[in-house]
Amino acid sequence: MSWFRVVGIMPAAWWLAAFVLGMATGALFRRTLPAMAVTLAVCASAFFGLLRAPAFYATPERVVQATVMDEPEPDDSLHVTSYWIDGSGAKYTAQDRELALAGPCGTDETTKKYAKCSFSHGYRQVAEFHPADRFWQFQWTEAGILLIPALSLGGLAVRRTLRPRI
Repeated sequence: MSWFRVVGIMPAAWWLAAFVLGMATGALFRRTLPAMAVTLAVCASAFFGLLRAPAFYATPERVVQATVMDEPEPDDSLHVTSYWIDGSGAKYTAQDRELALAGPCGTDETTKKYAKCSFSHGYRQVAEFHPADRFWQFQWTEAGILLIPALSLGGLAVRRTLRPRI
């Protein structure tokens, strides 16, 4: 779930980083519109970059599902990826598996009968996720990623603002 990013210290870290970045770009460019455009572009790229980053903070846990169950990963975990493997361990997308099993199992993937048929043909579903106990580790890691450059830029902006003009 995405609640890893919307609670805890992350909203405050994002707000502070965006504010300091806006202040720094305003002090460096001394023009409102270019400073706003750069701030928006950097915040958007940081946001989309950090969406993929939690997969690199820690090795995700892996659950191999060999029988029909509701959800292989806990409700309060951060989903990383899911895929299918065959008996030899080769990865399959859901589409590849559907094509391979269209004859014996049909095409209605939403039924438990289809899942049982998939498992009986040697396919296994793999889910990778980060458990909820990594919440604070991820919060402090992302806060550091956001705030260390922001505070450096803030220091640069203060220095530029306080520099005597000639």
